Amino acid sequence: MKTVLADIQDQFGVQELPHGLFHAFDNALRFDLGGKESNIRRPMRRFCQAYERACTIAHTHFEHSSEIYLLLASYGLEQPSKKRLNHIELCGVERSEVQYVSKTAQQDEEHMAEFGCDKFRHWDIVNVNDKR
Repeated sequence: MKTVLADIQDQFGVQELPHGLFHAFDNALRFDLGGKESNIRRPMRRFCQAYERACTIAHTHFEHSSEIYLLLASYGLEQPSKKRLNHIELCGVERSEVQYVSKTAQQDEEHMAEFGCDKFRHWDIVNVNDKR
């Protein structure tokens, strides 16, 4: 069975979604999470603000779509960190709604040389149809 992640990658015409996704495609939307000053005291507030803006845009452009997914990427060791989803509830998404999809070894030689192991990109996905 084809996964949602594989279907998304097919839609973008790639075997794996690239790093810096915003820079890899002509049609992309990005929100500055830092603002005019570096906001390290309340980063989740800025993230949630960007998420709310993305929801507004998604509602306008995708309201007639049958399915909408939020795809999350995080980096870490081979086993995904349980902490990677600690703040997802702030965006109106329950941890139980998030499905772990896959991991991809990054073949990062610098990381392997420094830490003796590769780092991995982990993919989580959640259907956000009912969040519209």
